[in-house]
Order: sequence, then structure tokens, then C-alpha cells
Amino acid sequence: MEDNRIHVRAIFSKKGRAKFISHLDLLRCIQRSMKRAKLPVWYTQGFNPRVYLMFPLALSLGLSSSYEVMDFSVTENIPFEEIKERFNNALPEGLRIEKITAPIKKHTEIAYAEYVLTFPDVSENSGIKEKLYEFLSLPIINVEKFSKKKGNITTDIKNDIADYRIFESDGNVNLYIKLSAGTERNIGINTVTDAFKKAYGIEFFDLSIERTKILCENNEDFI
Repeated sequence: MEDNRIHVRAIFSKKGRAKFISHLDLLRCIQRSMKRAKLPVWYTQGFNPRVYLMFPLALSLGLSSSYEVMDFSVTENIPFEEIKERFNNALPEGLRIEKITAPIKKHTEIAYAEYVLTFPDVSENSGIKEKLYEFLSLPIINVEKFSKKKGNITTDIKNDIADYRIFESDGNVNLYIKLSAGTERNIGINTVTDAFKKAYGIEFFDLSIERTKILCENNEDFI
């Protein structure tokens, strides 16, 4: 039977202390905030109804993001700006709805994710720029990944690095990087940083990572 729900896509940011919220806790937090905001959200049908929530490319614990995507549905025709305002008034610190829109792209159209990494204090990380250039210029970058079918396997992620740029700002070394993401091929930023640290035997306790975009194959924003 056809329902009357209205599909909604939210672009939201997750920063500060909110980056330490696990995905399960994020689900609970979002549901509680929807209830406080008195949003007429759509529930799944069946014996155990629950709020329909879909995160196309969930972020790993400990990472900040200015571009997260969440799909849900409402049962009343409420203006998107009103949904955004009511939602933001109910969300905790660190979580903020940046945009509410109707879903345009399908989840299967996600192709890339962009990140900005900040390596603090150039003076204490002498040579970090040179090491980054050397590492990202390697013809092959092998990493170990776990496969449910094959167990631990070695795979080359060189071609999954679609673009990168290294620059300095406010005394920090910064790395912009664009990685394969989505259903076909998904390389998390931690896979890259772990490979980099392993290659040079180094550790960065104050490394800051923020996802800045989720893109489609044609480099359009995933909305």
C-alpha cells in the first residue's frame, strides 16, 4: 500500500565533542531530537515500528565533518526551512543541520569523499610535507583490508586517491585529499593515515581530520 510520506534529505555537520559520538549513539540522539522538535517523522511498518533514518556514508568515530547526509521522511508538508529551524533548536552542541532538501541523488551515485587533515605545529613535525609528498607519489600504496569472504587481503589504494593538495596554514601542515567512496569502492581516510604512519613509523596524537564533501562521479555534491 502506498504511503503519504514526504522524503527529506538533511546535510548536517558533526564537530567538536560530537565527533566522539558512535553511530549507534548518533541514531539515538537524532531520534530524541526529532521528538523534542515535534517533527512528524515517518515510522517503518510492521511489528517493531521505528523512525526511518538512513545515513548513506556514515562517518568513523573521532572524525569531524561539515558534510554528513541523513535521509528521513515526514508525514506532513512542512516547509524545509521550518524543519531545519525546529531540528537545530533540539540538537545538542556539535550537531547542526546545514541544509534540508528533497533527495535528488541516489545513494548508489556516491563516488568520492573529500577530507582536510591538519598536522599541528610544523616546527615539531619537521619534514612532514616532504614525507606526505613522497608517500602520495608512490606508484603503489598497499594496505591490508579485511574481507568477510577472504579474510585479510592486501590491496593497492593508489588509484583510489583521486586528488590531493598539501599546503601550510596558521603554522600547520594541511592535506586536502579526495578518496573513492560509495558502494563500488570505499576507502576510509583512516586507511590512508594508518598506511602513512606505518610507512614512516610515526604517530600523530593531535591530527585533526574533517570530511568536507561527499561527491558523485561528475564531482557534483551528493544531495
